[in-house]
Amino acid sequence: MKKNNDDVRNLIYFFTHNKNLTRQQQARRDKLLARDCIAIEKREGEEDGESQGSHIEPPQKGNEKKTSYTPPKNLYSFLYRFNQDKTLKYTCHEIDTDEVISEINDLCETDKYDFRKHCQLISLALGALLNDFKREKKYLEPRFIAMLTAYIYGNNEEGWSSLDIKTSWNSADLLSWSEQHGGIIPSPGKNIAKKQKDNGYKLSQALISNINGTRIIYFKDLVIYFKSLFHIRRDNSLKKIIEYQNKKIEGINVKFADGQFNDGIELLTDVDKLIQAYKAIIKICQEANKEEILDIELAFFESNEYVYFTIHDVCHSYAKTLKSTCERIGESQSNLIKNQINGLCNLYIEADFGNNEYAKVGLWTKDSAPLGESPNITPEYLEKAEGVKYILEFYRK
Repeated sequence: MKKNNDDVRNLIYFFTHNKNLTRQQQARRDKLLARDCIAIEKREGEEDGESQGSHIEPPQKGNEKKTSYTPPKNLYSFLYRFNQDKTLKYTCHEIDTDEVISEINDLCETDKYDFRKHCQLISLALGALLNDFKREKKYLEPRFIAMLTAYIYGNNEEGWSSLDIKTSWNSADLLSWSEQHGGIIPSPGKNIAKKQKDNGYKLSQALISNINGTRIIYFKDLVIYFKSLFHIRRDNSLKKIIEYQNKKIEGINVKFADGQFNDGIELLTDVDKLIQAYKAIIKICQEANKEEILDIELAFFESNEYVYFTIHDVCHSYAKTLKSTCERIGESQSNLIKNQINGLCNLYIEADFGNNEYAKVGLWTKDSAPLGESPNITPEYLEKAEGVKYILEFYRK
């Protein structure tokens, strides 16, 4: 196995460092590399799906597919290693020092910055990281991989992220621009932009971030937007993100819990999916209590290796009895788990279930049965619980 991996790496190295290829041959090579990385990812995901927690499984009754538990720690681990990789980290950071440029040039084996070679280096680094996770049997959600690879390889005609963005590191227009602007950094920070007297590649159409509402005009803005999709921190805080999202939601009064919403917490996660989950939970609460204004209290705090985001509908009891909840999760919650929660975080509810029954229930944890089967839920009884609290538990170590 090691010999086969070495042979593949040597072959890839030969083709990516061959200086005798024409531009047409280089373009063809890059396209094939991108295609094959996607194909390998898809094939291995299908082959290893069952053992890794994949939801790519044989059709069940009604042609529905089961959704098996994907550990959230896989996503955190991948994002951490992605951000630590000396090549990949500059797909989510501006390039703003001569030292960084020199480091990239050394890795590309060039004396002058060459964007095409930099792209090839990034593509290989991503392929290597994905292969490492396959070898380690750490399954990642296919939709996450599709978005990530579309941003780097640019082979997804439908675009990437909720904004359906077509521009990628391998976009034809960007590559063409780089050839006309030899040695210019397309995603410079302020220092390099000033030094090279160029703000880098300008997008054909300006965008507005669906995360926090910032404008995306240049490629460097797109790089920062990509970072905002995976990194919650003070300059991309969850509070600011939620406040922006709440402008689009009617019928709710939102309060950030005093002393329990820590705006300084850093968390590597799929922020786009987190926003989708927040909106879906609000919608579930609204549908259970039609025509009523919801009082929602939010908390964001950390404990040991976990970060918790809680969404508390203060004034209502849960729509189902405790017994019914433990026997069958329900369609709305199942869709939430399948489309947003799985692979993102663990999900609990802490609620008043009526009839003086109060409990904490793990709707989606490592002990959960695949969706479509009878859930394996043992409630934790509580002396008292107010309203309905959805608890999202994120792994971060």
